[in-house]
Amino acid sequence: MEVDPTIPFPAKTLFTPLFTPASAGKTEGVAIIGCGIIGAMIAYELAKTGVSVTVWEAQPEPATGATGAALGLLMGVCSSKAKGDLVNLRLASLARYDSLITELEALTGAKILYNRAGIFCVYAQGDQSKAWSLAAIRQEQGFPLAVWDGAQLQELPGQWRGAYGVYSPADRAVHPGHLVQALVAGAQYYGAKFHWGKPIKDLQAVLDGSLDGNLDRNAVQPNQKIILTAGMGCNELLGNFLARRRGVTADRLAALQTDPLGLEQLLGKDLLKPVGGHGLRIRLPALDFSLHNPDSNDPAMGQVIHMVMADGTDFNLVPLD
Repeated sequence: MEVDPTIPFPAKTLFTPLFTPASAGKTEGVAIIGCGIIGAMIAYELAKTGVSVTVWEAQPEPATGATGAALGLLMGVCSSKAKGDLVNLRLASLARYDSLITELEALTGAKILYNRAGIFCVYAQGDQSKAWSLAAIRQEQGFPLAVWDGAQLQELPGQWRGAYGVYSPADRAVHPGHLVQALVAGAQYYGAKFHWGKPIKDLQAVLDGSLDGNLDRNAVQPNQKIILTAGMGCNELLGNFLARRRGVTADRLAALQTDPLGLEQLLGKDLLKPVGGHGLRIRLPALDFSLHNPDSNDPAMGQVIHMVMADGTDFNLVPLD
C-alpha cells in the first residue's frame, strides 16, 4: 500500500464497545477530535469495522502533543497495580500490540520501531515481597514475571544494580510517532477522513453538523457520536459545552477561558491534568545494554530499563534500534 503523498504530515475488553463489526456501517458517523496515539488508534480500529470516521486535528500533523513527548512504554505486566478493571483493560491492550504492529507494517509498508525484549525494572531500595506477590498474581493472569534479588543483580553491570529487580518479558515499547503515522495510513486505507490544522472550538456545532469558519460542513454529520482525544485541549471544549448546558452566562463563559480554577470547579473529576516527564531520542553507543536474555522475545535487542531511585524518582532507557 502507498500512503497518499498529499496528506500534509511527516512521517478481551471489560467495556461495551461503541460499535461492533456486526452493527457497524458507513451510515453511522463518528467524529474524533484530536489525533495523538489514542485518536489515531480509535480511528483505525473503528474504520476497520466499517464505521464512517472523521478525525479533526488542530495541528498540521498528528502526535504533536503528549504523544510526541511520550516514551512509548507499554508497561502493563510489571506495573505495581495488580488487579481491577483498568488493569484488565491494560493487559488486554498489551496483548494486542504484537499482532497490531505486524498488521500495520504489512498494510502500510511502514517500519515501526518496536521493542519485544521486555522491561527490566530495577529498584534502588524497598521490600521485594510485594514483587513476589505481584508475580504470583500475574501468573494467574497468564503473564510471566521474574523477580531478581540483590545477589542476582550483582552479576549485572554496575549501573543496573539495586536492591531487587523485576523482569517482564511480556511488556513492550514502541516509537509513538511511528505508530501514529502507521495508524493514520491504515485508517485512511479503510476510509477514514483526516482534517489537519482544523481546530474544533465548539462541540455543539459538531453535534448539530453546523461547523463554521474554515471547516467543511459537508464532512460533519448531525447527531454523530463524538470522541474527544485532544488531551489537555479537552478541558476547554468540555468546559464550554458543559457551561452552556448548565446555563452559565456568556460573560462567565468567557472568564472561564483564563480561569483554571473556575474550569476545574466546572469539570470536577473530569478535568484533565498534565503528567510530568518527557521522552528524548538519543544515541548512546557506549552504554552497555547487556541484559540480553535467551528467553527474550527479541534477544538481539536489550530490554527496556526502568530504574526507580531511592527518592522515588525514576527514569527509563528504551532501546528501539
